[in-house]
Amino acid sequence: MKFLKNSTAIALFMLAVMGLVAFGSVRGDSVTMDESPHIVSGYSYLKLQDMRLNPEHPPLIKDIAAIPLLFQNINFPTDHTAWRDMVNAQWDLGPQFLYRSGNDADKLIAFGRIGPILLTLLFGWFVFKWARELFGAKWALFTLALFAFSPTIMAHGRLVTTDVPAAFAFFIAIYYYVKLLKNPSGKNLIIAGVAFAIAQLLKFSLVLLLGFLPAITAIWLILQLRSINIFRKDVFKAILSWKFRFLAILAITALIILPVYQFHVLNYPPEKQAADIQHILQNNKFPALTDALVWMTDKPVLRAYAQYLLGVAMVFMRVAGGNTTYFLGEVSNQAWLHYFPVVFLLKVPAAFLLFILLSFAAFKLRIYRTFRSIGLKNTFGSMPQKILDNFDEVAMLLFIIFYWVISVTGNLNIGVRHVLPTFPFMYLLIAGQMKRWLQGAPEIKNIYPLTAVIQLIKFYVKNAGKTMLIIVLLLWYIVSFLGIYPHYIAYFNEFAGGPANGYKSVVDSNLDWGQDLRRLKKFVEEKNIEHIKVDYFGGSDVEYYLGNRAEIWHADNGETTGWLAVSATFMQTSRAYPHASYAWLDEYEPVAKIGYSIFVYNIEN
Repeated sequence: MKFLKNSTAIALFMLAVMGLVAFGSVRGDSVTMDESPHIVSGYSYLKLQDMRLNPEHPPLIKDIAAIPLLFQNINFPTDHTAWRDMVNAQWDLGPQFLYRSGNDADKLIAFGRIGPILLTLLFGWFVFKWARELFGAKWALFTLALFAFSPTIMAHGRLVTTDVPAAFAFFIAIYYYVKLLKNPSGKNLIIAGVAFAIAQLLKFSLVLLLGFLPAITAIWLILQLRSINIFRKDVFKAILSWKFRFLAILAITALIILPVYQFHVLNYPPEKQAADIQHILQNNKFPALTDALVWMTDKPVLRAYAQYLLGVAMVFMRVAGGNTTYFLGEVSNQAWLHYFPVVFLLKVPAAFLLFILLSFAAFKLRIYRTFRSIGLKNTFGSMPQKILDNFDEVAMLLFIIFYWVISVTGNLNIGVRHVLPTFPFMYLLIAGQMKRWLQGAPEIKNIYPLTAVIQLIKFYVKNAGKTMLIIVLLLWYIVSFLGIYPHYIAYFNEFAGGPANGYKSVVDSNLDWGQDLRRLKKFVEEKNIEHIKVDYFGGSDVEYYLGNRAEIWHADNGETTGWLAVSATFMQTSRAYPHASYAWLDEYEPVAKIGYSIFVYNIEN
């Protein structure tokens, strides 16, 4: 009990350290590509109760980010054409709101990031909580360390974006649903329903749970009832019970979504909502859906659901359309099957990859020893009960497989952040395997006392070696995390050649998401540069930070001389266009790399 209390204190301390690192490291970051539309959208939701902006994402994380902004004196450009006349003009209104309406952009961005950081810390607490329930306090702290010192979690958990909130949503929804499977009480049903609803309000990709949760329910029932005969009375009754429970979860979700969305469309004119839906879904393959949503817009209750369903439709349209990106020397808007596996191998710490290999090897060794001790037949005979006894971990593994299959076969290569929902489940599975590997019972093969003592000594020496290996890998993991401070977005492991060479493999949110424009400003001021051409990729504003020192530049302007700053994303993706490429810069060495993402050249005549 004492260690349990101490572990809580240690966990809170680790989360406090994580929070300090998050706030400290993000202070110098410019607004990234997706943050600008999210910040302006969130503020318009809470201040104006109008959801004409950014309907492709649910409102919750944007609301959380906007809460601190409500207590400031902020000018909102309601008279700008992007708000008044255009459709979902988030990319136009975001910069207008932050940089051209008399607001202190850096202050708005800093305050907007408070909520997402606090949500990330809450996420860490749930990771610790589930791990402690499964593996005990010590291994829960190990799991939390993997979470708190993850460069990927830190990179995106500090930003007003949906990636870490989506991971959190998957985590809590599955956590409480597994609890419901194991104990289908009314209380657990309500909690699972609320968690599912929160998940749907954080990101639309959470609709994947509509396929995953029934699938693990079916597995649970088959293992529990030892039958797939749906006509057997107890099987049919169990299936019916779980159908009603799942319908109850959906009903709870619908009841929660209604008032949330109702608030967000309160001052959104119905005629504007209808026109926006028609425009956004004009290329939708299902015109009947468009007509139905338009019909719902002037119905007081249904218009909230119309806005929610619009967002779901937009997500599926975007996934089908793909995105143009650079990967290992190629540029394409079609997905590569090996994109996510390769990016994962390059972007997570090498120590984490070794933990995965070690866990897999420990699992295989344990299965092999089980075969040897009780035989193949008994092993398979006991497997259903073992799966039920460890169903939390089975559900985690199934989700990792499920999510990776969808990601790899999808048409949207947007960076390692896309598979981030699987990270916390990996942390827990690694902790479970490390615990079992370290705490395996010693094999005493000889009954003679002296031999038995020698075997025990060998066991504990061997365990000490295992412990040391785990400690060394964990320390390496933490050192990797601290070594990249504050440039977490640009983290690449040793296999990729570190962050300095990351641009050779992938760009965009894996390396360059616009986070270094403020650092470029500092460089320009320190070097007293009077004129610099800038081709910047990101959500920030070059003129706001560099004023008349900067000239906006593009690859199709051709070769040039003097000072030139090019974002890594534009430098690499331009290679797909021979007549508008920065390939000519290969002949020059950059004077500086600003935060690994902006290359600065001083080219003489």
